[in-house]
Amino acid sequence: MEEILDFALRNKHKRLLNYEIALIRTHYIEANKIGLLHDLYYKKLPLEMDRLASGNPALYCRLKAFFCEEELKTDSALFYFNKAESLLRDDPNKILQSNFYNRFGQFLIRRNDKDKAIEKFSKSLELAKTAFYIDYMLAAAKQLESIYAGKGDYKNAFNYSVLNKVLNDSIYNMSKKDQLLIMEIDHEARQREVVAEQEKQSVMRRHYLQYTAITIGILTVFVILIMLGSLKVPEWIIRMLGFFSFIFLFEFIILLADHKIEEITHGEPWKVLLIKIFLIAILLPLHHRIEKIVITYLLNHKLLNISRFSPVGRIKAHLKKIRERM
Repeated sequence: MEEILDFALRNKHKRLLNYEIALIRTHYIEANKIGLLHDLYYKKLPLEMDRLASGNPALYCRLKAFFCEEELKTDSALFYFNKAESLLRDDPNKILQSNFYNRFGQFLIRRNDKDKAIEKFSKSLELAKTAFYIDYMLAAAKQLESIYAGKGDYKNAFNYSVLNKVLNDSIYNMSKKDQLLIMEIDHEARQREVVAEQEKQSVMRRHYLQYTAITIGILTVFVILIMLGSLKVPEWIIRMLGFFSFIFLFEFIILLADHKIEEITHGEPWKVLLIKIFLIAILLPLHHRIEKIVITYLLNHKLLNISRFSPVGRIKAHLKKIRERM
């Protein structure tokens, strides 16, 4: 936090500076490190107190009260606490008021002024009840129980002890509900993960079946092409089937390459474009070259002797062998 504060000071980032000062101030007060807070305002940020005096007098008085007590000027600290109380009395933030009265009560305990401390803690408790802020309610009730027990007023001490137990039970029940809610959210998240994994597996299986079907289709088309090339069919049929067969084959190759390209480039458009230009520059002339060679070869050569697979052809071949022997 101090590094961020230094950064905000160097760069004159007012919003970040105010936010970071508030964080450090809260930390030092909660940790009871008033000496460090005093050094922050009077050594590191000497102009900040003057700014607060005009811009936020209630906060200025609260800080002055802390600093005066740190300097052992308890009368001056009481003066500033009383002044801060008058400034905060009409503040709509009940939680802020409750926290202030709690700290005021703690100061009065250190002055051994228990009666006034009871008054301040009672106000803190009432304000926390109004805001339904259980943490401050519990803090004030614990202080009141301790003070009344120290004074020998066991009836009031017992009453606040009962209130403490009720508040602790409320906090426990709320934390238990929070835990149950977290468990439910976690369970739903796991269920969503399972469903997502099942959907992923289903998509993979569907894609695998489609790729398999496409592969079988390509092989089938080429088998048909070879068979037609061995039959007496019009040349344009063989050329047309060959044209579509090779388009089918090379588009399938590009389809397979797309997934790998996506993995390599992570979807970067300029990378995808460059790789596809390079790939097509190779495949396009290769496509036309291979198609021309294969079609020309099929038209000029019979790769299959269809007559060997037909009954008539077999009979003719058998009769030919008999004539040759005779």
